[in-house]
Amino acid sequence: MLTTAVALFLIAHGLLHLTIYIAPRDPHQRLPYDASHSWALQTLHVSAAPMHTAAVALSAVAATLYVCAAVAVDLHLTAAAGLAAAGAVTALVLKGLWFNTWLTVGVALDIAILLAVATGWPSSVL
Repeated sequence: MLTTAVALFLIAHGLLHLTIYIAPRDPHQRLPYDASHSWALQTLHVSAAPMHTAAVALSAVAATLYVCAAVAVDLHLTAAAGLAAAGAVTALVLKGLWFNTWLTVGVALDIAILLAVATGWPSSVL
C-alpha cells in the first residue's frame, strides 16, 4: 500500500510540472510562473518563444522521469531511485530558471525526494 501511495505521489507531482507550464493562458492575466518569462534566460536576452519551448521541454522531461520512477517503484525496480533523483534535479533546474515564490512547495518536494533517495529510498519503501 505504501508503494502504491509513493507511486501515485510521484505521478501526481510529475504531471503537475507539465500542467503548470503547458496550461493555456489568458493573455490578459499574467500568472507568476509564466513559461514565457525566465529571469535567468531574460538576462541572456532569450526571447519569449524559445523560453516557453524550453520550459515545456524541461517540464515534459521532469514529468516523464517522475512517471517512470513511479512505474519502477510499483514494479519494485532498483531504477526507481535514479529516475526519481533525475526527475527531481530536472524539476529543480526548471523551477530555478523560472522561479517564483508560488513554486516554493514544489522546490521543497523535489529536495525531499532527493533527500529520500540519498537516505536509501526506495528500498525502504519496497
